[in-house]
Amino acid sequence: MKFIDDDSLVELLVNKILSIQGKESPMLKSLKKQLAQTDTAIENMLNAIEQGIITKSIKKRLDEL
Repeated sequence: MKFIDDDSLVELLVNKILSIQGKESPMLKSLKKQLAQTDTAIENMLNAIEQGIITKSIKKRLDEL
């Protein structure tokens, strides 16, 4: 493995890997957004339930979960 002996190539590879690791994939960003929206929806439902607001739509949604 001669390329390991080439310091400039190793440095180039390390820098490229670190650059890639620092980037967040678009899919991960989308999943984080969906998770935040789901958390907000759950929080809103819990608040409604705590206030005694139970509608057919809330009941249906809870059954789906």
